Amino acid sequence: MTSPENRFHFSASYSRPILLPAEISAFLAQTQAGSETMSEAEPNEKIDATFRNGSLTAAGIILGFSLNFISVWVSNPNDWSRIDIPPMLFLTIGIAIQVKVFADLLSRDSLFAVKYDRSRRLFLIGLGIVAAGIGIALVNDVLGLGRMRMLG
Repeated sequence: MTSPENRFHFSASYSRPILLPAEISAFLAQTQAGSETMSEAEPNEKIDATFRNGSLTAAGIILGFSLNFISVWVSNPNDWSRIDIPPMLFLTIGIAIQVKVFADLLSRDSLFAVKYDRSRRLFLIGLGIVAAGIGIALVNDVLGLGRMRMLG
């Protein structure tokens, strides 16, 4: 029977150390502990204003696309039906969340990492809700359920 040190036989040119399962577990635990402290912002930790400004620009552009989409869809001359209500609700709620986040990012205290992280998560939720509304509207259009045509 071979000893644990001689379990793996490699040529002399192989110089990388072999990590045993206990070392791998310790490494993963250390990495996870480090990532948890990185993701949780301290109450008074601040982010750089230029970083926040880039996020504010991106949020504004996406909000503009969302508002443009809903304005074009609403101004469509076709008749509305009940099947058009769910996508419109999703779009309205998602855009309202995006507007709130945009206003939050414009405030001075959005430079605190805790508030910035909260705004970022909330914006992604609003974006997902808008995407779901557009998806529902597209499915309705493809299936021919609604009278409001998105695809022409």
